[in-house]
Amino acid sequence: MANSLKHLVNDLRKTIESGESSPSADDMKMFLAEIEEAVGSLFRRDSRKGDGGKLRFSSLGRKNRQLWYQSNRTRSSENETLPYDTKLKFTYGHIIESLLLLIVKTAGNYKVTDTQKEYIIDSVKGHIDAKINGHVVDCKSASSYGFRKFKKGDLSDDPFGYMQQIGAYMEADGEKDEGGFLVLNKESGEICYMSVHSLELPSAQERITEVKEIIKQEEPPEKCYTTSRTKQGREYLKTGCVYCDFKEECWENTNQGFGLVVETGTDGRTRYFTNTLGPPL
Repeated sequence: MANSLKHLVNDLRKTIESGESSPSADDMKMFLAEIEEAVGSLFRRDSRKGDGGKLRFSSLGRKNRQLWYQSNRTRSSENETLPYDTKLKFTYGHIIESLLLLIVKTAGNYKVTDTQKEYIIDSVKGHIDAKINGHVVDCKSASSYGFRKFKKGDLSDDPFGYMQQIGAYMEADGEKDEGGFLVLNKESGEICYMSVHSLELPSAQERITEVKEIIKQEEPPEKCYTTSRTKQGREYLKTGCVYCDFKEECWENTNQGFGLVVETGTDGRTRYFTNTLGPPL
């Protein structure tokens, strides 16, 4: 059995605070190459938007309607590229992932292997971030709100499907012990590790079989979420819908056929309204 990672975060903290350890020359060289690649990709034109509709481990946890749209609607053209904010988000996500793994390597007593190793289940592919001491580990950057869920060890509210994703990695790897998420709070700098066990996770094979049947349907499944409501009775999209690429098409018949109405309130929060009857924010 591989060594448990229950002391990982404490060891990373000690490594950073003590100032007594430094990355090896090879590890630093690899880290800098990864940073160069991540930053370089920010400035390269990418004609593919998103994953081009292909089903991947990272998308298995998405809602059925979103996956149907992903497979049956084209989102890209020769002249279309990723929005700048999306590219920036991917860039610093890659940088944080590389930084976390560099710290792990420098901490000692931890062996990082199989970075970006590809796995396949029923023709669906996925790439793990790494194994640490034999455990499949997914590195994440998170807002303070998302970080709290990882720190509590509770992803029952999982709009991005992270549990299904890591479950697919562990199932493909044959991991029967511990896997987990190594997460950095991009607002505070705090790190946590959330352990998961394969018995807690949904079956990737069953999910893949289900999704392949869903995307064959002529019409999309029912909507993924209901709407939220302001005190004044105005209705707006929940978080899971806000981050979906297909929200405009999915909700095109709202607001008497005008589609979504976007407003930014005095609290700085942007909301996508499906029913604007009532006073503005």
